[in-house]
Amino acid sequence: MDAIKTYKSTRQKLFEVEGIQPQSQFAVTNGPIENVHYLKAGAGHPLILLHGGGSHAGEWTNIIKPLSKHYQLYIVDRPGCGLSDTFDYRGVDLQKHAVAFIQSFMDSIGLEKAGVVGQSMGGYFSICFALQYPERVSELLLIGAPAGMTAGFPIC
Repeated sequence: MDAIKTYKSTRQKLFEVEGIQPQSQFAVTNGPIENVHYLKAGAGHPLILLHGGGSHAGEWTNIIKPLSKHYQLYIVDRPGCGLSDTFDYRGVDLQKHAVAFIQSFMDSIGLEKAGVVGQSMGGYFSICFALQYPERVSELLLIGAPAGMTAGFPIC
């Protein structure tokens, strides 16, 4: 079995344990990558979840069920992670990249405004986007210390 099939199979087993069935979808964007993978679940106010580091959307598996009772969840694989297109981060202006990624994702799925939840590097992406487009962020929730935090101040 190849790595992607193994990943999907393992992820499905975790979903079954948690009693959830999020929809695996792709958005085609005009951003830093073309194909953005995300999980969609629930109904209500839109909420985008951005994972940290080299992780993937599956890191949010254990909170999908409770959040999906109140929100329409868009659980995104950041560029180069999970099932989204690969991306070479060498020499990239990370702040501009973060903003362009979230903006292009939201635009491609027709979201004008949403809550944004970010963990670690996902927190950095979230802060950068919220600073650039505060009118598109209804709430901002940072879990743990966002990447790039020094002396309590974001570097974006």
